[in-house]
Amino acid sequence: MVYLFIIGAGTLLFFLLKKYMKENGFSNEKTIDYVLLFFTLFFQILLYDKYGFQDKFFIYFLLILLLIQISFIDMKQKIIPNKLNILVALIGFINILLNIKHGLNYFLAGFVAGGIFLFLALITKGGIGGGDIKLFASLGMILGLYPTILVIAYTFIFASILCIGLMIAKKATFTSTIALAPFINIATLYYLLT
Repeated sequence: MVYLFIIGAGTLLFFLLKKYMKENGFSNEKTIDYVLLFFTLFFQILLYDKYGFQDKFFIYFLLILLLIQISFIDMKQKIIPNKLNILVALIGFINILLNIKHGLNYFLAGFVAGGIFLFLALITKGGIGGGDIKLFASLGMILGLYPTILVIAYTFIFASILCIGLMIAKKATFTSTIALAPFINIATLYYLLT
C-alpha cells in the first residue's frame, strides 16, 4: 500500500513539475519523460526502503524528484534553472525548520559548500557555473556538513572517471566541459542509498 502511495505521489509530483518546466521553456520528448519518471520512482522506493515514513524520506523524496530534472536539463542545455535551485533551497530551509536542533550544521554546510564551489568557479574562470554553486549550497542545507563534503568528493570522483574515459577515447580534451549536475545527482543518490 505504501509503495502505491509513493508511486502515485511521485507520478503526480513528477507531472506537475514537468508542466511547470514546460511553461518555463524546458520540455522533453515523451519517451524521455517516461524514462525519467521510471528512475524517479525507482529511487524514491529505494529511499522509502532505507528511511521509512519519516521526515528525511519526504525531504529526500522531493530532492530526488528535482535532482533528476536538474540533471537532465543540465545535460541538454548546460544550465541549471534558478527556479529549480530555489525549490531545492526551499527544501533545505524546510529541512532546517524540521531539524532546528541541528539547524546550524545544515546552514553552515550550505555556506561551506557554496563557498567551496564559488572558490572553484573563480579559480577555473567560469569552469563551474553559478547553478552548480547554488545547487551545492542548497544541498548543504539538506544533507549537513559531513555528508555534503562526501557528496562533493563523490561528485568529482564520478566526473573524473567519465572525463578520463572520454580523454582516453579521444572524445574530449583537458579543456572540454561537461554538465556537473548529473554527477551531483549520482553522488547524492550514492550517499543517500549507501
